[in-house]
Amino acid sequence: MNKSKKKVNPFDVLIEKFVAEFQKVPNFDLLQKENSGRKMFNLLMFRLADLSSYKDLVINYYIPATNKAIADSLALMAESKYKALLNYDRGELYDTLHQTIRLAYVAVFHKLESFMNEVVQFGDIIFEGDKDGETLEQFSKRVFNFWFRDWKQFLITDKINWIANCVKHHDGYPRKEPRPLLGGWYSSDSRLVLTRDEFKTDVERLIEFTNVYLQLASMISQYKMVKEGYNPSLWDDDLEAKAKQEDLLKQVYDTIQSFIDAVKN
Repeated sequence: MNKSKKKVNPFDVLIEKFVAEFQKVPNFDLLQKENSGRKMFNLLMFRLADLSSYKDLVINYYIPATNKAIADSLALMAESKYKALLNYDRGELYDTLHQTIRLAYVAVFHKLESFMNEVVQFGDIIFEGDKDGETLEQFSKRVFNFWFRDWKQFLITDKINWIANCVKHHDGYPRKEPRPLLGGWYSSDSRLVLTRDEFKTDVERLIEFTNVYLQLASMISQYKMVKEGYNPSLWDDDLEAKAKQEDLLKQVYDTIQSFIDAVKN
């Protein structure tokens, strides 16, 4: 008799992928030795697991429960002896489902904000940032003209932020301008109609994006640490070595800038 395959635990897959990305980073071993770094790493893992868990909660529980509630309401209305007096709009009933998904996007955006805040703090802690009073965010903005919390620079974060703002400030109508490149086709005449599959795809894309975001934060953090420790005057007696050091710094800078350009819209 063939043994059934062991069910894959999605949290195991998420954690293993996350750790695999961080093992590419020099000084990863500091996470195991330095208490604040280990705590931040665990917190980031919690944020990612929470995002993945929330996606499954919405898809497997919230949406089916809302659909059942709508179906039950329609059945009760159809059976009512007063059904002739019940002037109801099926579209309004089904908007309950769309509202459930719209609110799920708002929750996802808040989870994204928390994750990004901690990624930046993580960069400062694990790479010993802020020695000169300049945070990773400030350094990144000054040196690379890259701001970590600019949602519009990435397709998926722009879309999720835009939907959240439409829900919070426009009663669910897609009237916030400018529109995102993803999802800009929605009609302004009705509230956002967002499907289960669209939500699932967007959150999965967001989880994939977090790996890119972590890599970028790590790269800029390392460059900041090396840049702060570089003293060109120490190489005045060896101009050839000094030129090599400066060339190496420029290569790293160009690599990071190319990476930033590649992951932006």
